[in-house]
Amino acid sequence: MTTKFFTIALLITSIAGQAQSSTDTTKKKHYQAKAPKTQPFGAEAFKSSKVTTIRWLGMAGFLVNSQGTTFMIDPLLEGYDMPLLMKFPITPKEVPNVDAIFATHSDNDHYSVETFKDLSQVTKEYHSTVYVDSLMRNEGLHSFGHGIGDTFHFANVKVKLTPANHAWQNAYPGASKRFFKPEDACGFWFDTPDGSIWTPGDSRLMPEQLQMPAPDVILLFYSEDSAWHSGLEGSAKIINAYPKATVLLSHWGFVDAPDFAPFNGDPAHLKKLAVNPERIHVLAPGESYVLKPRKKRKRNRGFCFNFFQDESVFQSAAVRADIFQIPCLTQSPVRYLLKNSTHILWPISSAVEKKTDGSGMYRYLVVGVFLNNQTPACAYSILLQKKQWKYWKK
Repeated sequence: MTTKFFTIALLITSIAGQAQSSTDTTKKKHYQAKAPKTQPFGAEAFKSSKVTTIRWLGMAGFLVNSQGTTFMIDPLLEGYDMPLLMKFPITPKEVPNVDAIFATHSDNDHYSVETFKDLSQVTKEYHSTVYVDSLMRNEGLHSFGHGIGDTFHFANVKVKLTPANHAWQNAYPGASKRFFKPEDACGFWFDTPDGSIWTPGDSRLMPEQLQMPAPDVILLFYSEDSAWHSGLEGSAKIINAYPKATVLLSHWGFVDAPDFAPFNGDPAHLKKLAVNPERIHVLAPGESYVLKPRKKRKRNRGFCFNFFQDESVFQSAAVRADIFQIPCLTQSPVRYLLKNSTHILWPISSAVEKKTDGSGMYRYLVVGVFLNNQTPACAYSILLQKKQWKYWKK
């Protein structure tokens, strides 16, 4: 974020708590969680590879090398206007090549003009929202602007812009001469050969962020400030909506600002609220994480139904559906799904529990259609032998 305006606001709101008697001459520094010691890296991180490797760059930034395709998200590698707790793991002069750089929004800890310009000689293209693209073009960068929901490709990676809510400038008169729109900030979804990577960006918690497809990795800009970030509880809701996703943290423990909430967060607090807390990786700046390739799901080749054209509910972007093909079971389909699904299935009509083909074997394809990531809107049961629809509404 652009720090000077937020710093002024913070000082105004906290002045009462900071006031001391006339005899006080010192102020006790508040506790601040600090990231592990920086692990420097060099040109080796940009070489051709058979895997997808993610490195935290410090601040909010990340470097991804996906089988030789390299890209950065919000890199800030020099020239920041606040004191830092540690060094950056690499400098712009040490970066040999980058296929693309992405900026989630215009705040100077995410769109660092100095860093972006110093990397321009080794960077093929820049991407952001339409507004940030206009700023980058003014600096002579080879940039492209996109709307929320837009998708595009570069090299072997597919990209989609996801919504964010971070128009803090509108709440502070004088912070900017322009009115900031919701689409001026974004998150990014990356589909790589080894799996999906999602960064929600700097944002207040949004319902849309709890209704995404399940990513393999979440790059979380972690701040316990909930004014213009997701905060502790909001961060927990995001990662718990996707309980199998690996979580890599940034935006915490790097800036020396114990009294400035936006740059503060303690991973230990988040782990206490997280489902499967062991999936939260506390990286050091420069430390690498290798994305494990997604496992291919076995599919029944017998037949296939297209469920998504008949019902208007399926056309909604909020719908998530998991299809389980169960040609022959020795136990109830409902119990089978509860055991094997990654989602909680709303109990289907008891009639489904009791129907068999006469031999005690259940022959059903059960489909749970999920809204808001957890609550199904409806459920279908199909008798496989006759291929007839059985439909229950909640």
